[in-house]
Amino acid sequence: MLFDDLIALLDNVWLTRMWTYQEILLASNPILVLGNTHLQWSMLERAIIFLQYSGVCGRLQPRLNRVLEAWTELVLSRDRLHAFQAASSDNSVRPRFSSP
Repeated sequence: MLFDDLIALLDNVWLTRMWTYQEILLASNPILVLGNTHLQWSMLERAIIFLQYSGVCGRLQPRLNRVLEAWTELVLSRDRLHAFQAASSDNSVRPRFSSP
């Protein structure tokens, strides 16, 4: 029942809470904790991207595909945020307050 376990993890009620997104987006090395189980975000992130873009889950378990879409958006949002932070920290990206 691998797909059922994956759905139980990824479709948990805490996914709908704003602090979940804040913690994952802003933490330098997020770790997911569920009971006695700990999982580094980077491992889950790779699994989500693989499952979403391989198409395996959508064909085998349509409900998992819907859940993966939400998590994929979170993964991509985190990547975008970190890319922006890296670009803005090298002093080449500066706001121009005097320009229209």
